[in-house]
Amino acid sequence: MAHRHRAHLGRTIRPRPKSVYLSALHANHREALDADWLATYHTTWKPVTLAEWLNAPADRKPKANYGIGQAWRLTRQILRNHTSHCFAALAGWTYTPTGAEIAMWDMFELEGRLQRKGWRPWTDRHADPFAPTRLETSQARKERLERRERLKQRFHITD
Repeated sequence: MAHRHRAHLGRTIRPRPKSVYLSALHANHREALDADWLATYHTTWKPVTLAEWLNAPADRKPKANYGIGQAWRLTRQILRNHTSHCFAALAGWTYTPTGAEIAMWDMFELEGRLQRKGWRPWTDRHADPFAPTRLETSQARKERLERRERLKQRFHITD
């Protein structure tokens, strides 16, 4: 049985690979990953997909231009820059702020000009200029009004 002293808790658990972030970036935010790689290293990461691997002949299996370990080490350097597209994509920001914009909002917060502490426009999902517009269709509006009328009848609400 393992030693159960508090000083040794967690010492047997090895850290998991952080390359999962690289896979998530490649699968969900490919454009951000490619933009940062092109700006930093003047190339992109091209991993081999399972379909490519399976469809290739046995004697000519494709190889990625960078292995997953090296690709992760290079991407980790990009993620250290908090104004990179990859960092913004993983953080869920609506756009990538510049360093000057971050400094300006920090100064506003220090001066007490902000109504909400810690608010930043790039983290506000309601102000996303690239979000799909959600116009209510006439059918959806009709159903919403019908539900409202049923609630009014159930709870005896009169206007």
